[in-house]
Amino acid sequence: MSKRNVSTLLALAVLLAFGSWVRIDTALSLPEFDAERAEGMLKSDPGLLYYMTQRIVDSGGGLPEDFRSDLRIEFPLESDLPAMFTVGQEFLVAWLYLLFGADIPLHVFALIVMAIIASTVVLGVFGLATELSGSRRWGAFAAALCVLLPGNYRSLSFIFLREDLSLPFYALHLWLLARAVRLRTPSAFFLAGLSLVLSLATWHAMGMVVLVEAACFLAWFIRTGKSPLAVPGAWLFVAVLAVGACAVPVLWAKLYVLSPAMQIASALGVAAVFERRFQTGQGARVAVGLGALLVFAIFFGLAAQWITPGIGDYSHVYELMAGKLRFLGERPDDPALLSFGARIMWQGPFASGSFRDLLDKIAVPLLMLPLALPGLIRTLRSGRGDVRGAGLAAFTIFFVFASMAVWRMRVVLGLVVPVVAAVQLARLRPRLAVPLAVAALALQALSLHFYIRDFTTTWYNPPAQAALVETVDWIRENLPGEGAFVSDVLNATAILAHTRHPVVLQPKYETARSRQRLEAFIVGLYESRPKEFSVILAEELGATYLLVDVPRLRQARYLAGVSPSIQGEPRRSAAHALLHPRRRVYAQVPGFTLLYETSPKKLRIYRID
Repeated sequence: MSKRNVSTLLALAVLLAFGSWVRIDTALSLPEFDAERAEGMLKSDPGLLYYMTQRIVDSGGGLPEDFRSDLRIEFPLESDLPAMFTVGQEFLVAWLYLLFGADIPLHVFALIVMAIIASTVVLGVFGLATELSGSRRWGAFAAALCVLLPGNYRSLSFIFLREDLSLPFYALHLWLLARAVRLRTPSAFFLAGLSLVLSLATWHAMGMVVLVEAACFLAWFIRTGKSPLAVPGAWLFVAVLAVGACAVPVLWAKLYVLSPAMQIASALGVAAVFERRFQTGQGARVAVGLGALLVFAIFFGLAAQWITPGIGDYSHVYELMAGKLRFLGERPDDPALLSFGARIMWQGPFASGSFRDLLDKIAVPLLMLPLALPGLIRTLRSGRGDVRGAGLAAFTIFFVFASMAVWRMRVVLGLVVPVVAAVQLARLRPRLAVPLAVAALALQALSLHFYIRDFTTTWYNPPAQAALVETVDWIRENLPGEGAFVSDVLNATAILAHTRHPVVLQPKYETARSRQRLEAFIVGLYESRPKEFSVILAEELGATYLLVDVPRLRQARYLAGVSPSIQGEPRRSAAHALLHPRRRVYAQVPGFTLLYETSPKKLRIYRID
């Protein structure tokens, strides 16, 4: 092995180790992080993934018997877990835990494993920047910049998040795709397609990212009349994607093979055939491609409804996008102006960001992004030039605005903007480029230092954690039966994971069924009278017990669609009684029997009569 290769591998190993250390050490250093007991740590999505990982560990690394028909996640309905969720890291963590876990608590082991996996994103960033700049040194610069961006540590201190596995695959895909465009070989396109399938299969949100990527290819086709699939071997990229969409349970369940991205791919395929067989002008080729896209949109849409009538699993995403556009990113004060699907999404990581937020997390490479504009404009005007670099620049600029609309999308921006910065610096004279690169890394390192030094999180709250641990212990000791719990979705998975009681609601909204059940609970709480609400919980949702997290359910007013003109909880509603501060009220709620409450009175458990 040459000295050059050894130096490259050593640099990447150092960056990978540094990124892993930041994630592991920062989390374990938090005073709120309990490295002994997982009961107070895991709730919401991480609690759900922890439950599935536990089941795999208990099965010796194989499929649990009821993995395709689990009754505990949305009791009493069956849940096909690999069809509902982008299952991936659960098996990875479980298999490694069985091999190397020894006496380490599972949640700590999962933190360590996924910190290392998340840090491997630098490999794809390095490869992409090297491919586009033609220099390993600039590839290493992009990888170092990626590691130093606070915006690339969104999952810092979280134990399970889907993006930690999906984003490294997507970075690898971008590298392999840029390489395939240069090599134009079937094997190169095959690898680019395979890495994309792995990314799509491990995070639901990646479907929207890939749609943007497909739109970039479509825009280039409209500008030039040249289909990217007319390149020899490119058809294999789409073929691998189509096979993966049919073979991976969650992609098939969501009918990804009929998605807008696949519609664009199919239309570009038709345009490629037309381009190779007929000598026509740009206008005719574009007309054929757009006509094919219209036909496929209609045909695929009808096919999706025929296969699964009214599926609408991602309707909440489109409702959120429509709301963001309508209200220019500002959530309206009146919840009635948004659908339930939009309200459920417009919170937490899906809230709007701002350019100031971006500068705080991705400052240095973001300020370099304007350097890419002249080349992008020249390429668009001429229809020639550095297509790969221009395409990446356009993709990056889109995600600047996407990150301000949906804050979680900054993880994609943090992935690609260091590459754009490296490519632009590589085009400058070394006397100018090298000092700029050194200054950029120094400034970004300083920014990361302050971010880590001052890092805090509201996700782990000691009083709330203590109350949850106390509640879980009480359920284990006093309710050993199989009765199902209904609660807010954050606490539900803690009960599921640590007591194995079934729950009727879970925090992943990627099925219409899940959102309908959550809407029945939240809206029923604020609109129904107590006795009516108990009937909804018992007969419509199949619950035996109700867990009330008073502060959290009070925060659900907006989600329930309660008018801002109403002060407090609507009188005579179930919320008014169950969330009341006085014991003489919340202990005597018709249709419910109070069994337990923590002190201070944060969590309450009722039996539904």
